[in-house]
Amino acid sequence: LTEGVDCVLGWRSPNYVYKAWGSDIRVLLRNYRLSDDIGFRFSDKKWDQYPLTAEKYAQWLSQTSGDVILVAIDYETFGEHHSINTGIHEFLRWLPLEIAKYNIATEFPSTAAFKYPIRDVYNVPPWNTISWADERDLSAWLGNEIQKTIFEFYTFLEPYAKAVGNDHLRVWRMLGSSDHLYYLSMKGGAAGEVHTYFSPYKNLFTALRVYTEALTALASAISSKIAENPYKYAYNIVLPSLYSFQFYLTPGRPLSLKARSLPELITLLEKVPVESIIYHLRRGDLANWLRTFFMLDEITTRLEELSQNVDSIKDYEKLREMVISILRGSKVS
Repeated sequence: LTEGVDCVLGWRSPNYVYKAWGSDIRVLLRNYRLSDDIGFRFSDKKWDQYPLTAEKYAQWLSQTSGDVILVAIDYETFGEHHSINTGIHEFLRWLPLEIAKYNIATEFPSTAAFKYPIRDVYNVPPWNTISWADERDLSAWLGNEIQKTIFEFYTFLEPYAKAVGNDHLRVWRMLGSSDHLYYLSMKGGAAGEVHTYFSPYKNLFTALRVYTEALTALASAISSKIAENPYKYAYNIVLPSLYSFQFYLTPGRPLSLKARSLPELITLLEKVPVESIIYHLRRGDLANWLRTFFMLDEITTRLEELSQNVDSIKDYEKLREMVISILRGSKVS
């Protein structure tokens, strides 16, 4: 089940069964117009179709072409978005009776998806993720620089939260709720009104302060936990590709070798040209990477001491073994 987005559908209708690109997974698309008529516009007295009765809505459904109509709305539609005095409960009570007059069948999505033939492919590439909010994209959560920056902070904590686990990981996941980013929207107009309606904060600045303080407190707690035994946790940290260690042979000559974790670094050091090891020792790259992302101060100190004597070591394979030995010394069984 996903959103029937105009920019993806083009001239096509959402009221058919589609399949996902590159697979046989059947896809049902939400008809956002008919869904939002109930979910958002039902109690809007400025709406040109107000009031919306069950009879009128059933008639709209009967006049809608296609094989299947997916109407998807929030549970809070009935009581929160629209209070009981708007007539929303009466609308819901009478709707099945009105629908039956037009011989419209109501079915489980799993039934409807296989009852009708696949009409076409619904292709949503990774760089064009869709939603049912605002402009049907990710702009509700990542539409401004504040949202993007705080999300980068949140994702940066991921490998460390996973390495430590337990309550730290649980809190990290809770702070990943999309609502926290949703509250940081700076949109105006109708979309902005919806953001403001759902936010428990008086303004964006309060929302930002609370979320930033929570993430900072979590980062401090994770850092303190790792500091208790950095060697233990270092072996569990797997960095995203953005922060991986890139091996070079000489300036401007990168190798096709990258390490995202301490075990991966050790494995690559066993086969990388020794000239690359010497290059990085002289520059202090290994020590800086391990200190910055793994907090291995003792290990980095030993590497820095070795780098000062690198030119006096003529047996290059012995040098390789010394570097690997230093790194393996951080492992706690």
